[in-house]
Amino acid sequence: RIDQIIEESEGGFDALFKDTNDMNPFEDTDGDGNYTNDIDGDGIWDTAAILVGMKSDLSETKDYADFTELLDHFQEVIDARPTEYTNTEMTVTGLTKVLEDISDAIYEDLLMILPWSILFTILVITTLHRSAKVVLITGTPIVMALAVTFGSSVILDITLTPMIVATFPILIGLGVDYALHMVNRIEEVRRKEIDKANNENARRRRKGEPLEPVPELWDINFYRDCVLEMTRSTGVAVFLSAMTTVIGFSVLIAPNIVPISPIRSVGITLVIGIMSTLLFSIILVPTLAWLLKFNKRTNPSMWKNIGTWPVKWFLVILLVSGSVTAYGVANLDKMNEPITGSSEAPDGIDSLNSLAKYSREFSGGQTSLFIFNAEERTAEALENNTENIRDLPVLDAIDALETQIDGVDETNTTSIITFLRTIPATITLADGVTLYEGSLWDLLHEPCWESNDPIECNVWLGLELTGPEGRKGLRKDMVNVVFDTLTEEVRSMLLNEAGTKAIVYVTQPYMNLNVAGELRDEIDEMLSQEPIVDKTSMSLLTGGLPVSLDINDGIHDTQSTTTIVTLLLLTLVLSIVFRSPRLGIYTMIPVAVVILWQPLLMQSGDVNVNIFTAMIGTIVFGIGVDDSIHVMHRIQEEGETPNGIANAIEETGQTIFETTITTISGIAAGFLAAFPGLENFFMIMCLLIFFAFITSAFLLPAVFTLEHTARAKLLGQEDWRDYGDGIALASPISMKTLDAVLED
Repeated sequence: RIDQIIEESEGGFDALFKDTNDMNPFEDTDGDGNYTNDIDGDGIWDTAAILVGMKSDLSETKDYADFTELLDHFQEVIDARPTEYTNTEMTVTGLTKVLEDISDAIYEDLLMILPWSILFTILVITTLHRSAKVVLITGTPIVMALAVTFGSSVILDITLTPMIVATFPILIGLGVDYALHMVNRIEEVRRKEIDKANNENARRRRKGEPLEPVPELWDINFYRDCVLEMTRSTGVAVFLSAMTTVIGFSVLIAPNIVPISPIRSVGITLVIGIMSTLLFSIILVPTLAWLLKFNKRTNPSMWKNIGTWPVKWFLVILLVSGSVTAYGVANLDKMNEPITGSSEAPDGIDSLNSLAKYSREFSGGQTSLFIFNAEERTAEALENNTENIRDLPVLDAIDALETQIDGVDETNTTSIITFLRTIPATITLADGVTLYEGSLWDLLHEPCWESNDPIECNVWLGLELTGPEGRKGLRKDMVNVVFDTLTEEVRSMLLNEAGTKAIVYVTQPYMNLNVAGELRDEIDEMLSQEPIVDKTSMSLLTGGLPVSLDINDGIHDTQSTTTIVTLLLLTLVLSIVFRSPRLGIYTMIPVAVVILWQPLLMQSGDVNVNIFTAMIGTIVFGIGVDDSIHVMHRIQEEGETPNGIANAIEETGQTIFETTITTISGIAAGFLAAFPGLENFFMIMCLLIFFAFITSAFLLPAVFTLEHTARAKLLGQEDWRDYGDGIALASPISMKTLDAVLED
C-alpha cells in the first residue's frame, strides 16, 4: 500500500526521502569522474528528511527563550530515542542550526586567538626594545581600554558577536601604536636635550668658558619638560591620528551608510575602544615610563640612510607605487566576487556537513518562498461557497505558476498543491465498479465533473444526486476534506489563518551566489507577471536565497560606500587640521593607494569576500592614516626640505616601523584560526597595514620631493635635491638659518 501511495504521488515525496545508495560502484552514472558518489539507488529508501517549521519570534511559544534552546531540545529528543532506533544516524541541520554552530566555532576561535595575540605582541615589543619595561608601559593602557570596551558593550546591550571579538587584536595594535609614539618621542626629546647640552659644554670647554649644567636623566623637572614637549609635537599627532581613526570608524555606525547591524556594532566597539585607548595612553604612558625608569636605546644608524631614500629615489618609488596601483585598479572587480559560505567555514561542523549532504542528495537545503495572495477574491469565493484559497481557479493558478517555476534550473516547489497531488483517491460505485483511481489532484481535474457527455460521463452524471450542489458540491467537499484534515502545524506552514493566502516554497541546492542570483531574477520575473486569475497577486521571492543575495549586495555596497565616505571624510578633516587642502590630500594618498592594492590580495584562490573582509577598507584607513599623520606632522616640524624629510623619516620611520610590526604581530595570531574566513581577514589586514607603513614612510615623502623638484624645474631654479653622501640643501630657498661659530 505504501509503495502504491508513493508511485501515485508523482514525485511529491521526493523532498522527504531518497534512495541514496550507489547501485554500481564501478560505473560513473552521473559522469563526474567519481565512481563512488552516484545516487542511482539500490531500490531501498535509506535517507529521510524531517522538516521543521519555526516561528521567527519564539517568545510566542513561551517554551523556549531563543533558537539555541529550541535546537538543543531537538538534539535532546534525538538523544532520547528508544534503543531500537539508535542504529540510525540523525543530525539537526538547516540554516539556523548551521549559523549557530559556525558562530560558536568562530567565537571559540577568537577566544583562543586573544592570548596568543597578547603573547606575540609582548615578544615583539620586548625584542624591539630589549626591555620588558615597555611591555608594562604599553600593555597597561591596552588592558584597561579592553576592559572599558568590553564593559561598555555589556552596558549598551551590544551582543558580543565574533566580529566584535575580532576587533580586539586591532585595538591591541592601536594601543601599542599610541604608547610607542609617545614614549619614543619622550626619549628622543630627552636624548636631544642631553646631547645638545653635552655639545654646548664641549664647545665651552674648547673655549675655556664655564660649563653649563647637563640635565639629569631622571630629574623630575627635566622629565616634565620633555613630556610637555612631547605633547606639543607627537602628542598632537597621536591625538589627531586617534580622532581621525574615530571619525573613520564612525562611518561604520551610520545606518544610512551601513545597513548591516553587526557591522554597525563593530563600529561602535572600535570607537569606544580607540577613545579609551587614547585616554589611558595619555594618562598612563608618561607616568609608567617615569615610575619604571624606562630609557630607550637610540635608533639604529641605518635609519639615517633610509631617511634619504624618498629624496634620492623618489622617481623609482613613484613608478613602482603607480604601477602596482594601476594593476590594483584594473582588478577592482575582484572586490565584487560573491560572499562564500561553506568553503569559508571551519571544518568538523556536523550540521554544516549534513546540510551539504542534504543539498547534494535532495537537491535542496536553500529554501525560499513567495506568497500567493487571494484576499480580493472574497466575492468569488462566496459565490462558489468556499474560502478564497480553496477556490479551484485559485488552486489552478498556483499550480500553473509552480509548473512554470519548476522549469527553472535546480528548482523545485512545494505548496498545498503538493499535498493534493500526493493524496491517493479512489471512487468506487456500490456495485463494485471503480469509477476513478489516481491522485486527488488529477481527480479534481477529471473532465466529467463539468461535462454532460452521456457516453463518456454517463456514470458521473449520477453523482448529481449526491447533494444539493451535485457534482460541483462533491468536488468542493473533496478539497475541503483535505484542507480540514491538515494538522494545525502543516496548515500554518502553507496557509494563513484567514484562508486568503498561500505560501509556495521554492527549494534549491546550495550554489554559487552569482548563479543563484540569476535564478532568483528569473523567478522574480515570473512572479512579476500578471496573474492568470483576476484579483490575485504574488509577492517576489523571499526567504533564504533572496536574503543571502541581499546581504551579499549589502556587504559589497557597504564595503564600497564606507571606503569612499571614509576617504572623503578623512581628507576633509585632515585638510582642516593641517589648514591646507594640499596637506590633507597628501596625507591620504598613502592610505588610498594601499586600499587600491587590496584587490591584488583577493586574487588568491582561497581569499574571498566575507562579512569580515568587507570591513577591511575602513579599518585600514583608520590604522594606516595614523602612520601617514605622524610622518606628515614630523615633516611639517622639520620643514619641507631634503634635510627635513630625511630627519622626519629617520626619527618617525623607526617608531612607525615598531608600531607596524607590533600591530601585525598581534593581528597575526589570527593565522591560528580554524575558520578560513577569519584567517583571510587577518592575513589581508596584516599585509595592508605593512603596505600602509611602506607608503607612509616612502611614498608620502616621495610625493613632496616630486612637487618641489618639479616646481624648481618649472621656475628654472637649482635642483632641489642633493645626491652627496649626506643630505645637503642645494637651493637657497629651502635652507634654514644655522648658527656658525668660528674657533681658533
